[in-house]
Amino acid sequence: MQILEVFKGAFQAAKEEGIEIEGVSDSTTFEQALAALAPTDPRVAELQAQINTLNSQARRTAAEAWAETQIQARRATVGERAHLVALHLRAAEDDAANPGTEQASRVSTLEASFAARLPHQWSMETIPVTTLPLAQGGGEDTAARRRRLLSMTAVGRTALAQETK
Repeated sequence: MQILEVFKGAFQAAKEEGIEIEGVSDSTTFEQALAALAPTDPRVAELQAQINTLNSQARRTAAEAWAETQIQARRATVGERAHLVALHLRAAEDDAANPGTEQASRVSTLEASFAARLPHQWSMETIPVTTLPLAQGGGEDTAARRRRLLSMTAVGRTALAQETK
């Protein structure tokens, strides 16, 4: 964004010096002024490319931060991170290419769809600690206790079923 400030300062200085830039007036936006300078100044294309690069980097940073937020909120898994970044980045690029639509932006629609997701339980402890006396420093490790603990999960029940065969 420093580039934008430099250009704004240059236009202001030119105006104060009484230099008229063809196609630029007090009501001209910065983008319009760049377009007016483009045919006469070869540096404009280079600066526009730098602005585009900075905007792209900002969109990627925002997409990565959003994906990490979804993972921490347990609305997505770590394995989905790259896909979430790509989705958010694509939506942000489409929004930037088509600004000013009356409908909700693609980014806001994507974010709303993930906000509506219920948190998953895959990374949470499913066996309450109160059922594990050994973890609390007491009790014995017996076959009955082992069977009881295994029966608390689907994988454990499968293991018990295979043992009895």
